[in-house]
Amino acid sequence: TGRAEAGLSLASHADVMAGSDYGRVVAPGSAETSRLVEVIASGKMPLGGQKLPDSETQAISDWVNAGAPDN
Repeated sequence: TGRAEAGLSLASHADVMAGSDYGRVVAPGSAETSRLVEVIASGKMPLGGQKLPDSETQAISDWVNAGAPDN
């Protein structure tokens, strides 16, 4: 339940931090090297949805750069 492509679930902080079948998708403290940020910024995520507004993409990048806290 809540599983997307490649075994990635965004249902909880623990799921996000667990990553996908291919490994981690968030590098806490580094949005530049986080696959999650990359695919969101490129418009590949959300799957089947519209590209997120720049402000939401920036909020996710800021969260990752802040260490991806569970908040």
